[in-house]
Amino acid sequence: MYALAIAASLTTLEHLPSTISKWPILSRLLLSDLVACLVVFLACLVFNSFSINDLYWTLQATCLSFYYFIDKHGQKSISEIPFKALLVLVLVNVWSLRLTYNLFSTGLHHVSHEDWRFVLYRSQWRPKLVYFLIGLFAFIIFPNLIVYVSCI
Repeated sequence: MYALAIAASLTTLEHLPSTISKWPILSRLLLSDLVACLVVFLACLVFNSFSINDLYWTLQATCLSFYYFIDKHGQKSISEIPFKALLVLVLVNVWSLRLTYNLFSTGLHHVSHEDWRFVLYRSQWRPKLVYFLIGLFAFIIFPNLIVYVSCI
């Protein structure tokens, strides 16, 4: 499902209409990230677990940083790339790796595992449609926007 989300994001970036493909890279990345968020949301619906999103936003930082880096510096030799750009790429990915490690070390063992907070919210927010609509914005889009802004 994560590979599908990343593929949907990349497909969005590569096949944007000509008017949107002229947008600045950060705007195009945001749009493609929102497409990936929708794929992750659909996976959350299928598996009935919002914890699926947790691993995506650790991968999100890596994908965004590498795509941005390649877009800006892909044709340059390593000696032509500013040190600050390399440093940011490394730091964002160390941060992402730490998030991923923390996620696995604190209990992500299977797709059926769901954080206790989501279980609690599911029992409080009725009907189920309300839970999933709030979940789309509160558990999927908002945290991913925070990661996106943090990457910038």
